[in-house]
Amino acid sequence: MNRYPRFTRVSCVICLCIILVLLTGFTFPQPIDIKRQLQEKWQLFIAKTPGGKELQQWREVYAQTRQAMQSAREAGADRYAPEKMHGAEEALNTAIGYAKEQGYKKAVSYAKKAREAAEAALADTMDVKTAKVKQLQKNLSEMEVYLLNMSKSNQNNQANHRQDDAVLYLSDIRHAVVLEQFDDAALMVDAFKKEFMN
Repeated sequence: MNRYPRFTRVSCVICLCIILVLLTGFTFPQPIDIKRQLQEKWQLFIAKTPGGKELQQWREVYAQTRQAMQSAREAGADRYAPEKMHGAEEALNTAIGYAKEQGYKKAVSYAKKAREAAEAALADTMDVKTAKVKQLQKNLSEMEVYLLNMSKSNQNNQANHRQDDAVLYLSDIRHAVVLEQFDDAALMVDAFKKEFMN
């Protein structure tokens, strides 16, 4: 009795085919690639269903809302338009609650309200900043005129020292405006007026 089975023609052909495939450079896909491809196909399938379309719309509106809120925060809306930012946060939290319960239509609606509130807060913030900058620039112009008059009338050493102090003060105020430290700049304007203009 023979311990080893004999190779048949079929098994030889199969082995030869496998060897040829491996010699041509064919590689089997990695399990991670297969999983990723399956997930992509599943997402495409889900996106074509009515619920999937609502989910996709929710994701897009949510991302836009988060971006709008981030832009408003970076501009300082929490400080200059806190009511609108609070309204935006409440609307977004409500939207997230609906999305968790798969109520994507209502979630999209509330997310749009949140985005609109964040955009309004950003607009209000920019208006407030513009008004503050204009007011501070007006004050700076008045102070520069005062300094110009001071430099024309001062001839002694003590007056020159006082003028140098005023120029440094003015420089600090300009830097505060550039850094959007409007409250500090306003305080420095008041101090300048008390110190030098009265």
